[in-house]
Amino acid sequence: MKITVGTTDRSSVDNVVITDVLPAGLELENPRLGGLSTMAWAKDAAVAQYYDYRDDRMNLFVRAEATERSYYYIVRAVSLGRFRMGPVGADAMYNDDVHSYHGRGLLVVR
Repeated sequence: MKITVGTTDRSSVDNVVITDVLPAGLELENPRLGGLSTMAWAKDAAVAQYYDYRDDRMNLFVRAEATERSYYYIVRAVSLGRFRMGPVGADAMYNDDVHSYHGRGLLVVR
């Protein structure tokens, strides 16, 4: 999975939490196994200030800046079917006027 974040007004925003709730049928891969470092498509990976891995979601704690940064993590398909994906959310933890929700869709696992 790839999530890219940046500000649209060229400002910097501290303490942003990015939340990606996974659809049914997907699980987070154990990041401690180091699989991401071998993925050629993740060469521009930024490092979040903190990662919070949950059963049903990934939370990334970052600083959003004018320069877009991409964050990656690996998921595994565990069930066949059609699943609704909710949008990824980015919220400034201490300023409720700063937020973004984008990217909902349909996931088909065959």
